[in-house]
Parts: sequence; structure tokens; C-alpha cells
Amino acid sequence: MTSIRDVAKIAGVSPATVSRVMNGTANVNEEKRQRVEAAIEKTGFCPNELARALYKKSSKIIGVIVPDIENPFFSELAKAVEDEAFQNGYRMLLCSSGNNAEKEMQNIQMLVQMKADGVIIMTNSVDTGKVLKTCPVPVVLVDRTLQNVNEKAVVKSDHYKGGYLAAEHLVQCSSHDKGKDVKAACQAGCIGCTLCTKQCEFDAIHMENNVAVIDYEKCTNCGKCAAKCPAKVIQ
Repeated sequence: MTSIRDVAKIAGVSPATVSRVMNGTANVNEEKRQRVEAAIEKTGFCPNELARALYKKSSKIIGVIVPDIENPFFSELAKAVEDEAFQNGYRMLLCSSGNNAEKEMQNIQMLVQMKADGVIIMTNSVDTGKVLKTCPVPVVLVDRTLQNVNEKAVVKSDHYKGGYLAAEHLVQCSSHDKGKDVKAACQAGCIGCTLCTKQCEFDAIHMENNVAVIDYEKCTNCGKCAAKCPAKVIQ
């Protein structure tokens, strides 16, 4: 396996110069830089990422700890993190804790030792929260908050508002579906008598091409129109 000393020997420079070229930590003479880059290409040299991380105190890794990797919510979240991390020159390391606090803490310790640049975690564990409070790596909590770790960044959803919007949408869809069903039924049997429209006190029924259409946002389900419908197409 090619080492940094082999590259330095071929390029006629010191190992420190090779390191500076690869890490971009200092200015290097352009002629030397070209010799080093040619030697790296010739030998196919790849630096030891672990050693590099220890030296630079940065591995360009973002750790993501989720409770259940099979849960579609967490897998989609991990994909979004990986996409964004890659675009910014980082890699993602995904850990599935199974809602096990001990496993979560071991994952955090591993990421700290790997010089991870950040941790994104979803946890409800108080014990994990204690570890996060003293964690030297930047931490972002997702969708959950923990006591005594308020200084950590938190990204969460308004579940109450989300539930309200979901229910509202379902009601609207139900109303639209009912309207379509009634219109279809009326098209099959409506005789265009308009008796149903005369019975409605809330302007919830109107005629379209001699077919009765009910607006369920106005309809009170009083049943008067159905009672007067001679074709019995309104239920």
C-alpha cells in the first residue's frame, strides 16, 4: 500500500509538503504542487481518513441516530440529510437505535471518537439527554425535545396543527366526493323537475343542464329535497 512517504519520495518533496497540498493548509510552490499531484495520481494514493480526522479534528461526517430505520418517516429524513450533506462536502453515518437508550449513548460516543462534525438525533431518553448536554459535538434534536438540553437546536413539527389540517382536508374531500356521487346519480335519473331546489332553504341545490347538483358545504342534510324527489335519486 502506498504511503505518504512514497508520494513524497516520487515528488522529491517532504511528507509535510504532501500533507499541505492534500489538506490545503498552507501555500505551496506551484511547481511542487504539480509534482505532488502527479505523484498522487501515479500511485493512486488515498490518505488514511481516520488519521486525517484525528489530525484535523474533523471527519466531514454527520451522524444521524434514528429509533427505527424501517419507519418510512425516518428513512425519508435520513435520505434528505444525506442529500444535503453530500452537496456540502459531508458524508452521513446512519445509526438505528431501536429506541434503546444504551445503544443511543454508544452511538454518540462512537461519533465523538470519530470526530464527527455533528449529530442529528431523535430520542425520548432522559439518560441520552444527559449525555447530549455535555456532548462536544454540535447536536440537533428532531421532532422531540428533552429537558435540560434546551441549548441544543431543535427541529420539530406542530402535530396539533398538522392533525387539524389533515382532518380539514378529509372533510373537504368527503364533501367533494358526495357532490360527485349525487351529480352522477342525478344524471342517471334526474327528470329536471326542480322540486328539490324549491324545497332547499339554504341554496344548497342548483341545476346544471337540467341535472340537480348538491353543494354539501351548504347542505344541512334535512332530507326535504330527498322527500320531494320523484325520481328518488337524492338520498
